[in-house]
Amino acid sequence: MGDVGPCGPCSEIFWDHQTEINGERWLEIWNLVFMSYTRVKNTNIVISETETPDTIQIPLPQPCIDTGMGLERIASVLQGKYNNYDIDSMRVIMDAVEQLICSHTGSTLKSHRNQVYDNVQLPADIVAIRVLTDHIRSISMMISDGVMPSTTGRGYVLVKLIRRALLYANSLGINDPFMSQLLPSVLESLGEAYPQLATKQNKIKDILKKEETAFFSSINSGLKVLQQHMQAMKTKDPNARIIPGQLLFKLYDCNGLPLEYMNIVAQQSGWSLDKEGFDALFKASRENSRYTWKSSPATNHLSSHIFQIWKEKNIYNQFSGYRNLIEDNCKLLGYYEEAEGQGWICITPSPYYAESGGQVGDSGSLIITVSSLIDFEPLLLRVEDSINPYRGLTALKVNGKPGWSKEVDKVIGLEDLNVQAKVDFARRRMIECNHTATHLLHQALRTTLGEQHTQQGSRVNHEDLRLDFYSSDALTESTLEKIESWVNHAITSNVPLEITEMTYSKAIEGGALGLFGEKYSDIVRVVSVPGFSQELCGGCHVPLTSTLQCFKIISQSGIGRSVRRITAITGNRAFEIYRDAVYTIKTLSKFLKTNPQNLVKTLEQLMDCLLYTSPSP
Repeated sequence: MGDVGPCGPCSEIFWDHQTEINGERWLEIWNLVFMSYTRVKNTNIVISETETPDTIQIPLPQPCIDTGMGLERIASVLQGKYNNYDIDSMRVIMDAVEQLICSHTGSTLKSHRNQVYDNVQLPADIVAIRVLTDHIRSISMMISDGVMPSTTGRGYVLVKLIRRALLYANSLGINDPFMSQLLPSVLESLGEAYPQLATKQNKIKDILKKEETAFFSSINSGLKVLQQHMQAMKTKDPNARIIPGQLLFKLYDCNGLPLEYMNIVAQQSGWSLDKEGFDALFKASRENSRYTWKSSPATNHLSSHIFQIWKEKNIYNQFSGYRNLIEDNCKLLGYYEEAEGQGWICITPSPYYAESGGQVGDSGSLIITVSSLIDFEPLLLRVEDSINPYRGLTALKVNGKPGWSKEVDKVIGLEDLNVQAKVDFARRRMIECNHTATHLLHQALRTTLGEQHTQQGSRVNHEDLRLDFYSSDALTESTLEKIESWVNHAITSNVPLEITEMTYSKAIEGGALGLFGEKYSDIVRVVSVPGFSQELCGGCHVPLTSTLQCFKIISQSGIGRSVRRITAITGNRAFEIYRDAVYTIKTLSKFLKTNPQNLVKTLEQLMDCLLYTSPSP
């Protein structure tokens, strides 16, 4: 445990090997901590004049047990091995690593089977082999689960694992891409228990090859930059012998140049590193990364304190917006006005869909009335957004006449106080069209390009849709046309959507697609377009595919490592693009005195003529 935090008595279970190997006989296989206290820093408790503890222990209001068993350690006991790396599932991969090293370097490695080493005495080659064994396993599992290399969050963890494995491989004399050659051993070891490894192996190989190529390229370019800076510093000051921390961190973070590697280069030239400056920048970067992927729409609002109050009061509401977009008799659960008429309200039932799963929140209107008070003027509030500040509550961001909350104060508690809620139907329908189109686009990508082209994120609003997906290369125009045609075929097929609820396991067994990174409950909602797509989704969709009318991709772009983004539109907006294109073609055809079918040929002839008649420079 740490210096502060939950703590308590500890019970450990050890296995007796009954003989010492390299000084080790006992293997811890199980640990139980009876969490009874929380240890905090001491600020004012003095035991005596000479004794003031740094920390104190406060009893936990809800004690618990933190227990953990080492699965691989249990396997080592059952198989009579002295370390985790000699169990059958690890040994398969480790043998492949050793064979690969021998084939790449021409060296012969000493056998390390069934050996236990003190950490201080662990040979450098076995450390490298074990790192490669562990990392190729972790890397393969992460990619098969949908993690993609990136500069933030879990994607950055993947990048760091790949770089660390390559660094250790480099220490053994391997200087070119090799990791994909280890994938068959991972499949042999884990493929039966994790079948997604086999279905995603092409994707894993592709990503490994690109990351390895980029790593070796970065190493070479990073070394050149480092050497250029060292030469420039030496020219400016002949006595310069310290590489600044800012440069070290830039080469580490942007070029992937390991600090150990830079230290070797520096020592060979008689230089040293500003490790304190590097450590400070590294720590700041690590602190910033902790907040990546963790924020939610609610946490960014200044009024989050009111949500905390509502949560403490156990205020929850019921969502009715799948079926009803108008609720005439809603109960007012809570309200709060910030300034200038801006504020928050929660009602039940609520027909407003809160921003979630890539779909934006609903907008609309609220009317608060009190039938028993003749002089009470109905309050009209505009709903600008809907969010989930915590699980089980939809909060509505509203805007009304300044001081509206004071009017509510006068009538709150009256039995005939009523709230009418009306969702903006036209906006919701456009959102539904774009959300259903996102499902179809995702399946079109997987059908056209392969199942490894999985969704990495999405954004659906009333204007357009955005889908981020794995792809190592930009899509060609012909590929985009095939994808558009696939989606438009589903639209013109006029297929009724089927939306059902079932257990998560049953949905996955039935072929429904779940997205990595999403949290699903035991009971899930399955949105199916029979014959086209089937996904787990809690969002809002159209009843028929024909409601979308038309689908048009308007752009594609690269947004990160092997991740591309498609932006598309549906309905009238898509028709407008086609209409404008037809108008342009007709206008050009008329201007050039040709028909639309011959327009391209006419333009080519015109360009050739212009090039032929243009004067030489």
